[in-house]
Amino acid sequence: MTPVMDGIILCRQLKEDVRTSHIPVILLTAKDSLQDKEEGYEVGADSYLTKPFSASLLRSRINNLLESRKKLIAQFQTQSVPGNQADLKEKRIVIAEALSKLDNEFIEKITLLIEENLSSEKIDITYLSDKMYERFHPLPENESTDRIIDQRIYPESENAKCRTFIA
Repeated sequence: MTPVMDGIILCRQLKEDVRTSHIPVILLTAKDSLQDKEEGYEVGADSYLTKPFSASLLRSRINNLLESRKKLIAQFQTQSVPGNQADLKEKRIVIAEALSKLDNEFIEKITLLIEENLSSEKIDITYLSDKMYERFHPLPENESTDRIIDQRIYPESENAKCRTFIA
């Protein structure tokens, strides 16, 4: 157990935040019960290893996770035939299965935003990023700036640690 929070809480926080939900998480823990393992996977852990652990097993697990991510990226970097709707639907299904619930919700929100504004001439990446910022960070700008300053000046303070963005 870590002094501030345990691995389950940390994993949950990482997987619930759209900025970090894509990061693979391997829980390395002394908790060995089936219930503990289920809880680890339920919060989004990509792997669950118990102590004492084998360094070669950990290395293999890391390599497998990274390889699966590389294969997923490679699969979507290949060019499909323009206008092939079946291919597009297949890719969407694979993406939906590979991403977390939070990632899928984010994709749905951005897709809806694009569809709502598709006929508008003002739609571009700047417009989309501004709209996404408004939707996901409804804090006043000075509030966000204050949080960044607090964290930089007082990184160990409870005030800086406890403040979280509301999405």
